[in-house]
Amino acid sequence: MFFNIEVEWPKLQQVADELISAEEITNVYQMSGKPHLHVHALLDNPEHAEQYLKKLQAIEGIVDVQSEVLIARYKERGGLLI
Repeated sequence: MFFNIEVEWPKLQQVADELISAEEITNVYQMSGKPHLHVHALLDNPEHAEQYLKKLQAIEGIVDVQSEVLIARYKERGGLLI
């Protein structure tokens, strides 16, 4: 599952740190534009996804969460550090 999480600027690092510590989260990226994080998570089933969305709603500093479920992966490769 992918999340785009809009956060308050002053709380960006605090929210990122909390997400990093979660077992379900595999990747956390700060994106350009308005303050938001792009997050990848491994969730077992729809119930787990629902529970995790509720956890996100309880994190101070999160303004909005948009989520998407991965349907098919056609290509994936390791990233390059720039």
